[in-house]
Amino acid sequence: MYQHLYYTLAQHNRLDLIKGLILDSGPGPMGCRDNFFKKNYTDKTSMVFLPIALYSVNAANKIPLSENLRQMKDQFKALPKHYKYCHNVPWTGPFLTHEEKGEWPILLLYSKEDVLMPYTYLERMVEYQTKRNPGRNIVTNRFSGSGHVAHLKKSPEKYTNTVHSFMKSL
Repeated sequence: MYQHLYYTLAQHNRLDLIKGLILDSGPGPMGCRDNFFKKNYTDKTSMVFLPIALYSVNAANKIPLSENLRQMKDQFKALPKHYKYCHNVPWTGPFLTHEEKGEWPILLLYSKEDVLMPYTYLERMVEYQTKRNPGRNIVTNRFSGSGHVAHLKKSPEKYTNTVHSFMKSL
């Protein structure tokens, strides 16, 4: 979603509207290949990848199988119509790693225990961002013991304080 907003605002010369970016358990790679080879690839999102990603995220969030399959079916129906408008937009991980050139601060909330979002991928993304824009403020907070998008649930006070502090700094 972020990369779509970025491109839309860039087309209208309005990137100045973005004041900061908070990422919770992401941005992710386009599959396990990035993690297996310890490399951040630049591929564009394929139509097949999107339903698989939806299934994975829903399964991690314990969505019942019947509901998960219904959502995948709905996505397969909608994809041919909508995919043509966004097929050139990269997945969020490759976008932030290789294309995004924002100046605004980033807060990255992640965990070593997240089975869907390997922390090593996120740390490589931060390395790429830092090399490309050394002056950019990138704040990271690696939580302990929380899974995918479960940091608020596992550590509500630390999560809230971290987000509030970041928001105040903008």
